[in-house]
Amino acid sequence: MPKEITHWILADRLKRILPPDSLFFRPVRRYPQLFLTGAVAPDTPYNYAAGPRAEKIQCLSNPLHGIGSSCLSPVLDLLKKEDGDEVTLAFSAGVVSHIMADTAFHPLVGYYSGLGGIHAGANTRHRLIETGMDYFFIRDCSHDYSKSLFRMTGQMEIGTDQLLDLMGALFRVTRTADKRFIRGALHCHRFFQYLFRSRSAYRIFHFFHTRGLMVPSRVDALFYPVKLGSRIRFFEQEFTYQDPYTGEKCRSTMDRLAVSAVDNAARVLDIIEQSSVVQGGNNPVKGQVLNHPDLPLIRPGYSKERFQWVMS
Repeated sequence: MPKEITHWILADRLKRILPPDSLFFRPVRRYPQLFLTGAVAPDTPYNYAAGPRAEKIQCLSNPLHGIGSSCLSPVLDLLKKEDGDEVTLAFSAGVVSHIMADTAFHPLVGYYSGLGGIHAGANTRHRLIETGMDYFFIRDCSHDYSKSLFRMTGQMEIGTDQLLDLMGALFRVTRTADKRFIRGALHCHRFFQYLFRSRSAYRIFHFFHTRGLMVPSRVDALFYPVKLGSRIRFFEQEFTYQDPYTGEKCRSTMDRLAVSAVDNAARVLDIIEQSSVVQGGNNPVKGQVLNHPDLPLIRPGYSKERFQWVMS
């Protein structure tokens, strides 16, 4: 979480605030589709909903959705492995944008939805909030985000095999057999993102859902409704909520959380660059990044052991 559109909008904002002398400034402009694909790639294994080794493939996303700065480790390992070329820099910048967006929004979403697998209806509430966020952020956006992930990857500046190699390295997949499942996960991600934005599909699934026929709420909530109606006003308020992980009382708005996500992503990229420059190349020193005193809070996931849902 968030869904693809919000991740793309925040990544685009990140691209616009990067200073011209940034190590990432040129790559994200030379490879814009790859950069935006990186901004949603950490969720790709989660879309491998069924099939051989589905549970194992889905778990590949977990290191990027954990607690603490270690969530950056896969990105830093990728940069080191690929020697920090521009293709890898563009993709990695997108992944960092994803991590910091999840960090900014997860406490608010967790407060209102609860945790899937523990609290009844949590997945449905989570998905409804995600979809509403997309509608909220796209209202004032001048860019065209009607294109699907399917089209985005079809217009990729690099070949599919090279993209899959990047994803395989990010998810630390070494076995050839498992790399084939990364391809399957990408196909699933593209298909589901296209399906859930289809108005025709929504009308069909929603028809069955409203009549109690085979489509549960958690599935119906995945679709973008034809009209969001008055529910959009929910996202215009100043929220007062409690961080389910720390218990901290928080006040914020969607716009302020978005600014926090983008600014902190830029800070992380700057710290990565500082560590790279110290070594005279593009390979960041992992310890210098993960233990940097100015590294912002990184917590793109939830801890089931410490999650406290105060709205239950």
